[in-house]
Amino acid sequence: MEKYAKKLQDIINEQDFCLEPEEIRTVEKALGVLKKYEDADIPAEACVEYRKFEDELIHDGMSLQHVLDLLKAEREGRLKVRPESLGQCCGQCHHFLREPMKASGICEVRKNKHYPRAGTPLYCCQSKKACLDFDERGERPIRYQEA
Repeated sequence: MEKYAKKLQDIINEQDFCLEPEEIRTVEKALGVLKKYEDADIPAEACVEYRKFEDELIHDGMSLQHVLDLLKAEREGRLKVRPESLGQCCGQCHHFLREPMKASGICEVRKNKHYPRAGTPLYCCQSKKACLDFDERGERPIRYQEA
């Protein structure tokens, strides 16, 4: 990253500018800010991206500390960020076996976890949010449970 503060200071020192004392103080403050920015060695693009990030946080009403807490919880294994299902639902999945004449059925993959149905196929509505084992049915025909 090219440094401009020193070059600008040299130009001002070499030229005979007629500046008022207040203008001189303003230029010196601006040079000080520019020097701090350049000493941090942060590219301008990174500053722009960070500003966008800050604006999103403010828009969402979230603090930076909250984001840091979430990152820490994820690192410690207390938080799991799951992939977005993109509006997919059980009825669009190849694993879904529909009940004839109904909008519900069973999933071949997901099983009930609790007694007394533990281990049996999960009974669900076709509009239930899809699981991580979602397999797009696409052009394959709708499958039905056998009677």
